[in-house]
Parts: sequence; structure tokens; C-alpha cells
Amino acid sequence: MTKSLGFIEKHGLWSDEQKRQAEEIKRRCETDNLQLVRLALADPHGASRAKAGDDPAFIAALETGYNINVATTTLDSANARIFASFTRGGGMGLDEMTGSPNLTIIPGFLSTYSRAALGTRRGLGAVR
Repeated sequence: MTKSLGFIEKHGLWSDEQKRQAEEIKRRCETDNLQLVRLALADPHGASRAKAGDDPAFIAALETGYNINVATTTLDSANARIFASFTRGGGMGLDEMTGSPNLTIIPGFLSTYSRAALGTRRGLGAVR
């Protein structure tokens, strides 16, 4: 049986260099015996948000991405809700603004903004 493509591979989201870097990070997770890894991301206003996962969850995120709730993307710069996501049409009469779906984020450790940072201390790591 052939293993199906993960979300990242299926959609061609990483360059060859990012794939190489992901393999290196997987290796370091194993050799450094990491138990917890934090994925940090910036919200639309530049504030740092983070999700922490155990090593197996992080390794899986390197293939499938990591699901997060969209709520932090619906806040203004004072962290107030900008629309009523649980009201039909978001309170604006727009069907596409109904609900609060999940998003899939992928580690983008070779983005313009940062490079891989997998510093370890007592089994902890972080990727920005």
C-alpha cells in the first residue's frame, strides 16, 4: 500500500530547500530527544501566537500542517472581535462570514521573516 501525500507535499507548499530543512529538523528532534515543540506564528497585526505540540504532533505537522482555529485572525489590534462569526452572515449579511472554521498552518521556517530556530533545552524546541 502506498502512503498518501501529506497536505504540504500534495499542494507543493515547500521548496526543495525547505524539504531538506524539514528533514534536518526531524533528525534534530530525534537526536535531541525533544518532548515538546512550539510553533510560533504572527497574527494579522504582527502579534506572536503559538501552538505547542509533543514531538509526534510536530513531526506530523511537517507533513500535514497543523490545524488552528481562525479566531485570532478575526480580532482587531485591541483583540476585539471584528465580526460576529457565529451569527449568520457574520452580522454583515455576507454568507462567507458565517462560522469560525479551522485553518491549516505549515511551518515556514525558511520564510522571508525568519529561519529555522530549533534551540533545545530540557527537551523543548521552537520553530518560528
